[in-house]
Amino acid sequence: MKVNASCPTSPEPSEKAKKYDRQLRLWDDHGQAALESSHVCLINATGAGTELLKSLVLPGVGNFTIVDNKLVTAEDLGSNFFLNKQSIGKNRGEMACGLLSELNSDVRGNFVDDSVEQLLVNSPSFFDEFQLIVANDLSEKTICDLSERLWASDIPLILIKSVGFVGYMRIQLREHTVIESHPDNAVEDLRLLNPFSELKSYLDSIDIESLSPQRLSHVPFPVLLYKHLSDYRSHSNESNILAPLTRQQKREIQDAMRKAKRTVEDRMVAVKNGDFVDTNPKTVQDAENFEEAAKAVNTVLGGLDVPSEVQRILEDCKCVELTPESSTFWVLCRALKDFVAEEGSLPVRGSLPDMTSDSDGYVALQKVYRDKAARDADVVARRVRGLLRDLGRNADSISEQEVKLFCRNSAFLRLQRGTCVAKEFRQFPKLVDLGAELESGDSDLTFYVLLRAMERFRTDFGRYPGVLDAQIELDNMQLKACVCKLLSESGTPVSIGDDYVQEITRYGAGELHSVAAFVAGCAAQEAIKLLTRQYVPVDNTMIYNAIVSKCAVYKM
Repeated sequence: MKVNASCPTSPEPSEKAKKYDRQLRLWDDHGQAALESSHVCLINATGAGTELLKSLVLPGVGNFTIVDNKLVTAEDLGSNFFLNKQSIGKNRGEMACGLLSELNSDVRGNFVDDSVEQLLVNSPSFFDEFQLIVANDLSEKTICDLSERLWASDIPLILIKSVGFVGYMRIQLREHTVIESHPDNAVEDLRLLNPFSELKSYLDSIDIESLSPQRLSHVPFPVLLYKHLSDYRSHSNESNILAPLTRQQKREIQDAMRKAKRTVEDRMVAVKNGDFVDTNPKTVQDAENFEEAAKAVNTVLGGLDVPSEVQRILEDCKCVELTPESSTFWVLCRALKDFVAEEGSLPVRGSLPDMTSDSDGYVALQKVYRDKAARDADVVARRVRGLLRDLGRNADSISEQEVKLFCRNSAFLRLQRGTCVAKEFRQFPKLVDLGAELESGDSDLTFYVLLRAMERFRTDFGRYPGVLDAQIELDNMQLKACVCKLLSESGTPVSIGDDYVQEITRYGAGELHSVAAFVAGCAAQEAIKLLTRQYVPVDNTMIYNAIVSKCAVYKM
């Protein structure tokens, strides 16, 4: 883009902005504020657990608390970088907390020398102060008790496990709503097929026929595309055509744009006018804006239909029937639903993509979209205030900034409703639909069954398979029996090979630091999604196969 005026000097960034520069580009200041106001609880400071906390402490989570009543052993040092020889014999949570706290002075770390089992019995309200619980190395019964307690309190839970070359993560959440989902390859909202009145007036006011080739090569591509679309409609044999929806129609517009591009470039070489004199093709600037318009045909010429995922949210009973306890998200969704019912479309997003253009043209077009986005947000904000008054709540309890952010992302809203881990653990999931995948023999779902069989083995025998050298063969047989029993419960008429069972037994429940660190990194990423309410979390189980370096996601 050609710049016609010098830019003002940018203010010096604060020390905090410098420290967290890269992550602020991912989730912005309000995401960072949400992270810094969060309190995360880690149950058991294993290698995977401390690696996960490391990945939360470094970006600046507000507080963390480690619940662990175990003492550090020599074995812990082999898989946990946050313990040292001086830690042996001391409380594992305390030792890990001290070293983790050194990573970031902005973060406050705490530890509780107690077992989660005792806390659930004696102080069940202990967990209510946290925004997220991360747990590992727990028995099946404790997992179920903790899961039910957190499910009732609507507190998210992440389970992680690292055994040999296998990793596991399971997210439990009752309901999770996302406004800023940051989708990949988001389609720009330019409204060129059905422009709003201000946009139509602006586009119609530009006479591209009177522009010199040089100036024409700097016209924003939405203007060019609108002009060629209007011309295409006027010459179409279909009098009621609303959009070039078919491949043939899109191809015709693209061909017209590229033909116009060549014409403009030829004129820039051959034509002499007051703005431009150059007869050397090597120094002539290409009319890239025409190529941008041609490429945009397949993306920006969409209709005004509400995306299916957003439509499902607007039709949800929580959106239709608000209560005084309705969350900010659902109040905003109801206001959006009413807006769509009246306007026939979502609020204008108000942003423009990067494009070839002169500064004046880009700024003028950007102002048209921004002004319309601001007006739409004002309409939604008025509806929000009215809804809040009807609910007996403070009409200003949802800020205008929140409304604007919501409107800007209204096409990308996401809703997740999860399942309770306790239900999954007490009744093994029906895997009938995944039976063919299991039967293939190389599915990572096999490791899910094996990890669950490990936990069943621990419940039955009080230890994991393979931890006693003298019991290896017997453990293989007993673990195989656990696998067969689980598959029978799932209704899946397949079997898992003995070599898989033997591999799990061979691990002896050992934790490899490299595998633990990878699983923990993945879990920390999901934790940040939950805490900032940005990006879409995994739904809901991840299996990591370090043997072939592959992850798989399943919904249990």
